[in-house]
Amino acid sequence: MRCEKSCMDGEENMKDFIALCAVVVLLLTFPVQYALNIRNHYEMALVQKYVSNAKEHSKLEGCFTDSIVEDMKKAIVDGTSIREDEIQFASENMNVQVERGQIIHYSISVPIHKLIAVEALLGIREDDNKGLYRLENTIVSEWIEK
Repeated sequence: MRCEKSCMDGEENMKDFIALCAVVVLLLTFPVQYALNIRNHYEMALVQKYVSNAKEHSKLEGCFTDSIVEDMKKAIVDGTSIREDEIQFASENMNVQVERGQIIHYSISVPIHKLIAVEALLGIREDDNKGLYRLENTIVSEWIEK
């Protein structure tokens, strides 16, 4: 009788240990996901900052010039984990100056490489764990022909 009770206790302890391990693994996903969210937010904030700087320069120039776009892309590449070939930029009047008061429309898209931190644990494929961050806006030119 004594042996049966101690054997049962050992099985009970093993079940508790396995359950504890599963709970710990699940709970560890939350701080990892939180850190990934902070990193993604930081990168998107940097992209917004660099696009805003380029936008202000293009307002004064009357259009997005090649040099403004290249400087913006270089800043994004230097400040984030985004490669230059992943940045998609478009403007309707690229290198075509418009007079003061006219509209300049632009769009920029950059990838978010990882949305979920522990995708394998949750059964998410790597291809499905990506996103695209897109900024699209219209600004008014301040360029005056001299």
